[in-house]
Amino acid sequence: MLYLALLLTLAAPAFAQSSLARQRASIRKQFAVTHPKAPEPLHLRTCDALPASELNHMIGAAARINRVSATLIREVARQESGFQPCARSSKGAQGLMQLMPATQATLGVSNPFDPAESLMAGARFLKTL
Repeated sequence: MLYLALLLTLAAPAFAQSSLARQRASIRKQFAVTHPKAPEPLHLRTCDALPASELNHMIGAAARINRVSATLIREVARQESGFQPCARSSKGAQGLMQLMPATQATLGVSNPFDPAESLMAGARFLKTL
């Protein structure tokens, strides 16, 4: 019995350290999943705004197909992304129309940074509002 008590006394700190290490690793893993690295602020993006002629064509198509005002689509894109197709918000919204990943999935968006796809999905979303 004395041997067992001595063994537990000596082994307990090592076991506790092992348990703590596993718990810390688990917390780090969970934190990385729920708190990914913050995206770069919008004003530091490296992509340029789309040329007006290209943008007008895509906005016009999205407006016609979805029966939504082209002016509304244009102003949402201006306000949300500054017409930069690579825009990401600190909350996770992406692309010209700054759609959140869950909204992208609902709308079937495969590439939120494709300007035409973002505008078309954003127009569909606006139509539902």
